[in-house]
Amino acid sequence: ARLEGLLHLTREMLGHADPEIVYPAAARAAAGLLGVEVATLWLLEEDALVLRAVAGREAPASLTGERMPAHEGLTGHMLKIRRPLLCHSADEWPVEAAHFGEEESVQSVLAVPLQVGGYTLGTLTTQSYRRHAFSEDDIPLLTTLASQAAAVIQNARLFQSVQRQVLQLSILHAVAQAAARSGPAAPDPEEVTRRAMETLSQRVNYDFLALLL
Repeated sequence: ARLEGLLHLTREMLGHADPEIVYPAAARAAAGLLGVEVATLWLLEEDALVLRAVAGREAPASLTGERMPAHEGLTGHMLKIRRPLLCHSADEWPVEAAHFGEEESVQSVLAVPLQVGGYTLGTLTTQSYRRHAFSEDDIPLLTTLASQAAAVIQNARLFQSVQRQVLQLSILHAVAQAAARSGPAAPDPEEVTRRAMETLSQRVNYDFLALLL
């Protein structure tokens, strides 16, 4: 039954190309699959770890977007060891791990790295207030989900990057065309600037636009 659930949740993630939709979908999938109080998805972005999604019965959604140095917390620990981590009680938690909820209530944790092609994107973590909430059998299940989520996240990021490049090229092309309307004569710099700004205003959402020379 859990394998069927994993397939369903994977299909849900595969149906989206927007990372901002994929992040919470992966966290919800982990929380639902293992029936835990909290599931989190942390991603490594430049030199910091960013909490991209929180899900579960005790999920503090307001913490989404929180940042911390890449070497800190449970995710920082996971980036070092690059393998699943299973703790049956609070006594087994790594010293640098952060807890969600009352510290004395948090017990079990199962965390797996989000990896694509040998590169670690971050961590998918599940947390329970019960001791021995997870078993060794849960590791391949969450690892499979994390692998699928990492692939979807990577593809979504690549898609977004391509979209940005296409938009940038289309803007440059439109600006060049606007500047070329001056004809064979030497273009008037002020007229070219005006047309370029006009074209940008039609293509880009902005609060303030300025051209500094």
